[in-house]
Amino acid sequence: KEEVVKLRSEIDHLRVMSISAGVNVPPVATSNGQRKSTGSPHSHDGAGELLRHPSLESVTSHRSSMSSSSKGSKTDKSSLNSFGKQGKRSWIRSSFSKAFNKGKKSKNGSASDAEHSPMHTSGTPSSLKPITGSASRLDEIDAVPQVVELKKQLEDKDSALTDVRLDALDKAREVDILKETINRLKTENKLLKHNYTMLERRMRAESRASSQQSLSAMPDEDPVYEVPPPSDASFSASNRSSGCVTLRVTVSVDFSGTLRPTSSASEISIGVIPLPNHQTTWQELDSHLYRLFSEYISRIDPCGALGLQCKESMIGYEFGDFVRDIETNSAPSPLPANVIGQNSSIRIYLRGVAQRCLDGLILDCLFPLSTLDQLLKVLLQSRRLILFGATGIGKSNLARQLAKYLSIRIGGSPQDCIVDVKIGDDEHDRSVAQVQKQLESLLRSSKPTVILIDNVQRHRIAFLSASFGSVDTPPKEGPYVICTVNRASQLPEMQVHHNFRIFLLPNNMESIRGYMGRFLRRRILENEFRDDERASPEIYRIIEFLPRVLGAVNAFIEKSNSHDVTIGPRLFLQCPLDVEQSRDWFIKLWNQMIIPYMVKVAKEGVKVLGRCGSFEDPTDLVCEQWPWLEGPAAEQVLKRLSIKESISGQSGNIAQFDPLEALIRIQSNNSNATQQEVV
Repeated sequence: KEEVVKLRSEIDHLRVMSISAGVNVPPVATSNGQRKSTGSPHSHDGAGELLRHPSLESVTSHRSSMSSSSKGSKTDKSSLNSFGKQGKRSWIRSSFSKAFNKGKKSKNGSASDAEHSPMHTSGTPSSLKPITGSASRLDEIDAVPQVVELKKQLEDKDSALTDVRLDALDKAREVDILKETINRLKTENKLLKHNYTMLERRMRAESRASSQQSLSAMPDEDPVYEVPPPSDASFSASNRSSGCVTLRVTVSVDFSGTLRPTSSASEISIGVIPLPNHQTTWQELDSHLYRLFSEYISRIDPCGALGLQCKESMIGYEFGDFVRDIETNSAPSPLPANVIGQNSSIRIYLRGVAQRCLDGLILDCLFPLSTLDQLLKVLLQSRRLILFGATGIGKSNLARQLAKYLSIRIGGSPQDCIVDVKIGDDEHDRSVAQVQKQLESLLRSSKPTVILIDNVQRHRIAFLSASFGSVDTPPKEGPYVICTVNRASQLPEMQVHHNFRIFLLPNNMESIRGYMGRFLRRRILENEFRDDERASPEIYRIIEFLPRVLGAVNAFIEKSNSHDVTIGPRLFLQCPLDVEQSRDWFIKLWNQMIIPYMVKVAKEGVKVLGRCGSFEDPTDLVCEQWPWLEGPAAEQVLKRLSIKESISGQSGNIAQFDPLEALIRIQSNNSNATQQEVV
């Protein structure tokens, strides 16, 4: 009990010394309300408890939170808090330890404890007074209505900025999702185009196989040179892969229609067949050759536009020193195996001049039977023919093949009967007079002759007309003359005065429209037979794509100018048969040749004909039907028409076009539109 009394007295003494040292500060607001602490040491004297004074921690934390310097430095605040906490704990701990352990102490010792307290180490009481003043001033500033309003506006703007940032993030996320969707749709579109093309080709092959009963049931995916047999006697699809000896089969494009022709002719490879065994008869070998030739024709002409009847077209075949005549059913031995050896090759002959047929000519020039038959009839009747059409449609090759066939038909040979007459382009060329004399001499000749005048320029038609006018020959006599012309100017004069028959070859004609595909498919088959490897399906898709491109380009040219300046399939005949090389070739062809030519003819149409209609860019169709699945998209590599600006710049010059030239163009277009057949 005495110890308790001593402890109380010690505590009271310490309290008094703390108050006298200046610890008693003005009252501060607490979280529980406005509670005031007085400096009287007797307010709780009866309770025997320590009076709770504001510690350095509470004072420092409250004042530092209201001070502007403390707001800018979190480090100072944390250091003060930690200092106050450590001072409080050390001060109380030292007081209690001295009170209990040392017993009676003098007032000087208690004073020394108080002097070592944090209140003394932190500074004098006068140092706390400015803090109180600054805090009160901050409280007054915070209570100003303008400051409150500014704080509210700042919070509103910060909230609005946060909303804008969130909206921007949402929009960016939506853009990324849309980009991914577009890329996925593009990939799916390419895949669908590829699947559609493959399905279309398969359906066309199935319909072709069902319509031609003479063909076997071999699927379109199998190589053409692996001919399926009707029996297991000789021909099987596995013989070739198992090392079976094969025979190379070619077709002679000789026009005479005879076995063992006198003049050499070119050959076309159509495939291979296994070597006949001793059970194979001549009739079986004939049927296998029919099937092989039919399959070859169906590969280069899926639509059957050529009009070839394969079984009737073959008149026989040659192997080594022996000949098999199908028409007379004659053979050099009872069985093919007796005369056909391993090193032999079979050469098939087709009908020709001897049978008054055009089968060999059809296979060579790839023009339909109806077109060639009509041309030949006109040429035999009038002896003078002009092939008129756009540039690059194959007029020169067709004229030369007709001249070759006609020379055999009139009893001569191509080397002796065909005479090429070339008219120079230069007006001052000295050879023009010599050409005129040569032409007049040929027209007066009585020997069988076929005169071939290729690519007559428009300004040379008058010269040609004068040459024919100087020679008077009966209509049914004289040499045969075949001319090729690109433009229609002055052709009616040739027709009226010199008995020329004009045959129009427009780009929309079936014989011209399908020529490109037949020619390229024949090139593909030649590569397959040479390399013994099937072409990829993508190559066939490219070949189907090119004629559509040509049609779109010519439609634009006819609308912006006239059909006289359209282009033919010659530009596309040299397409590489490799997928990557063909893509690079087409991009270069489109950007460097086709686009500049379309711009040129469109400007010419505006200047000469005054055509200012809307121009639809064919590049849209090319991009839509782009057949190359690999590599960059068409929109990234192809140039587009840029003629609107140039045409609008020339709009002031439209009034300068020549009315006479426009009238001549219109008359020639009207006359040519009615000449779909021979005039």
